[in-house]
Amino acid sequence: MATTQAPDRDGVKRDESRGYMPIIDLPFSRLTEHWITWQDGSCADAEMDFALCAGRVGGMRAPVECKKFHDDFMECAYRLKTTARYKIMQDERKKKGLPYMERPPPDSIRTWTKF
Repeated sequence: MATTQAPDRDGVKRDESRGYMPIIDLPFSRLTEHWITWQDGSCADAEMDFALCAGRVGGMRAPVECKKFHDDFMECAYRLKTTARYKIMQDERKKKGLPYMERPPPDSIRTWTKF
């Protein structure tokens, strides 16, 4: 399987299809190349936005200028703000002594997945 290569400004050919190139290109490396990225999940767009911004401004300026994209990606990937907000809400509920909401009927929650 050939990949497309184009000369860069300095004349060096770089692979345009992937940013990560294994040393030895085997079928196993093709199967596992998504393990180091979020490109096969729901956070693919957030990761790509951050990667494009970081590639545009460079590695030294990316933490400052691409902070918004990085924060969005981290929230999508790890749900840190959502978890902290949930914990604050639970602590407030416990402090006020409010009862928990009733469980919804079992048939109102979809617990299966389609294949």
